[in-house]
Amino acid sequence: MGVLVIGFAMGLLAAVLVALAGGAIWVAVLAYVFVGVIAAPLVGFFALLAMLGQRHPAPPAKPLHPCASNL
Repeated sequence: MGVLVIGFAMGLLAAVLVALAGGAIWVAVLAYVFVGVIAAPLVGFFALLAMLGQRHPAPPAKPLHPCASNL
């Protein structure tokens, strides 16, 4: 949920910066939609997946067979 709040805040900031720079209103709306609704939550979601993946590492691989250890 916090990722969405941060995403909306970042999108609003992007829209305000575009408007202050003299951009058109539709460009500011597109900046808000892309940054706030698409990019920031997506990045946060993948960062969350990466954090969860690091907490549960894969078990070590089993050796194949004692005879195959000298290959």
